[in-house]
Amino acid sequence: MEKRYTGIRTRQGSFCVNRDHIVISDVSDAHIFDNQEEAYAAGGVMKGINLSIFGMAALTDTPNEKGAFALASNATLVNEGVIEIHTAEIVKKYGSLIRKSINDKNFRYGFIKFFAMMAGDNSVIINNGVVKVYFDHDPDEEATVYSNLLFAGCNSLVVNNGELHILGNGAYNTHPRPMSMPKYNVALVNNGLINVDVERAATVRCMATTAWGGSITNLGKIKVKSTGRIMTLGRFADTAILNAGEIDVTSIPMLLENKVPFLYQNDPLACALYHHSHPAKAGDQPRSPIINSGTIKVHLVGDENTPKTSLAFGIYAEMAEKDDKKFAFENTGSITVTKSGPYDYQTAEMGVNVQSPNDAPFPVVIRKWNTPQRDFGKTKDLIVCGNGIFDLKEAEFFTPDGKPLSKENVVWQNEVNAKRGDTLEIIG
Repeated sequence: MEKRYTGIRTRQGSFCVNRDHIVISDVSDAHIFDNQEEAYAAGGVMKGINLSIFGMAALTDTPNEKGAFALASNATLVNEGVIEIHTAEIVKKYGSLIRKSINDKNFRYGFIKFFAMMAGDNSVIINNGVVKVYFDHDPDEEATVYSNLLFAGCNSLVVNNGELHILGNGAYNTHPRPMSMPKYNVALVNNGLINVDVERAATVRCMATTAWGGSITNLGKIKVKSTGRIMTLGRFADTAILNAGEIDVTSIPMLLENKVPFLYQNDPLACALYHHSHPAKAGDQPRSPIINSGTIKVHLVGDENTPKTSLAFGIYAEMAEKDDKKFAFENTGSITVTKSGPYDYQTAEMGVNVQSPNDAPFPVVIRKWNTPQRDFGKTKDLIVCGNGIFDLKEAEFFTPDGKPLSKENVVWQNEVNAKRGDTLEIIG
C-alpha cells in the first residue's frame, strides 16, 4: 500500500476511492484550508470560518468569502485504505489563531477541525478501511480542536464498515466526533468499529445529529474511554435512533479549574438512555422512537483524585419544542450501568429531565423493557427523572429470561425536584 502525505481533493458530483495509506501530520497547504461552514445547533444556524484539515475532501470555491472553500455537493467518497492524521504540528502552528470565545472578533477562525472524509449536501461517505486520528498535541493547548472523521452535508448517507479510531492525550478543549453531523436528514450507519480512547476531552459524540430528520443506526461496536460529556448516540428532536450493536462507555471524571466550566454545572449522571427537554419553537415535527435491541454498558470511574462530576450517556436525545408530542422508548436488549469510587454517582437505565433547571415535563411513552429483577423502589435505578409525564399503558417490563415484572415503582423522581414541586405524572 503506497503512502501519500497529502490529502485527496475532489469536486462536486465526483466519485473518489482511496486505496493508499494517507498520512496527514505536517502543515502542508495541500491538506489545510479555510472552511466556510454552516451548522445547525439547538434549532439555530451557526456560520463561520474554521481552519480545516482533510484526508479526503470534496470542495468548491466560495465566491462570497475570499480565500475560503466550502464542501462540494453530490460527491461519493470511499476509503478502502488507511487515513492517518496527527494533530501535534498543525495545532502547534495554528492554535494561536483560534478565537478564545464566540464573541471574539479579532481572530478569523472559530475552530481547528480535522476531517478524515468530508463532502457536502446529497453526498455518500463510505469507510471500508481504517481511519486513525491521534490527538497528540499539547495537553495544555486551549484552542478548540474537533476531529470529525466521517462528515457530510444535508440529505447524505454516511457509513462505516471498517474501523474509526480517535486516540491520544487530547486536551480539555478537544472534541472527538467519529460520525457527528450538524446537518438535517443525514443517515448514519455503523457496521464496523468506532473506538475513542482519549485522556482529555471536553465532549464526545460518536454518532450524532443536531438538526431535523434522518436516522442513526449502530449495528457494530462503539467503545469510548474518555473524560468530558459523553453522548455515544445523540439526536436533536426527531432523528430515528436504533442500537442493535454494542455500546461500551467508560467515563472518567476530571475537573480543570476555569476551563470548559459548562461540563461541570450539573450533578453527575450516567444513563443508557437519556431524554432532556429543550423548549424552543421549531415547527410541528414528528417524533421517532429510540430503540435499543443491542447491548449498552456505561461505567463511571472515580477515585479520591477525581471530582464528583461526571456525565455519560449511551443514547442522548433533546426535545426541540415544548409541546404534547409523545416520545417513545424501547429496550429489548441489554443495559448495564455501573459506577466505582467513593462518590454516590447517580446511575439509571433511563433518565428524563434529570438535569433540567426548570419544570418542563413532556409525555414519554415506555414500551417493552428488558431488565434484571430487583426492588425498583429501593434501587431507584430503572427510570429517574426531574420531571416528566410517563405513559406506561403500552409498557411491558420483563427479565432476560422472559419473566414479567410489575410496573410498580419503575419511575423515581429526584428528591430535590419533588421538593421544589416539579411535575411527575404516571399514566397506566
